[in-house]
Amino acid sequence: SLPAKIASSSHQGGGGRTLVVCLAPKEQSRGASSMPNISEWPNDAAVCLLSQVLEQGSIPQRYFLSATACAGILRRAEKRARSLPHLLQTALERVVQTTTKDKQDT
Repeated sequence: SLPAKIASSSHQGGGGRTLVVCLAPKEQSRGASSMPNISEWPNDAAVCLLSQVLEQGSIPQRYFLSATACAGILRRAEKRARSLPHLLQTALERVVQTTTKDKQDT
């Protein structure tokens, strides 16, 4: 199919504008990268922070890590002698502690 033969790249810019670059199959280099040789992004591209795209309000439970998952992340980090960012480690530990405490209370 034609779309499969065309290399493309797109980037969402500021104000909802999108930069899309497509190369015809004849313009593609065989065996080389299929990404076009252009500057990274336009000068007016907006910076997007993670905090700006995170869901707010009521979030479905399926998006939360279980206590088992949190404990596994902590266990693997310790086993590999890796330090986690302080806020992440604190959040994971709280989930594990809260769940352990809830199980002991029942």
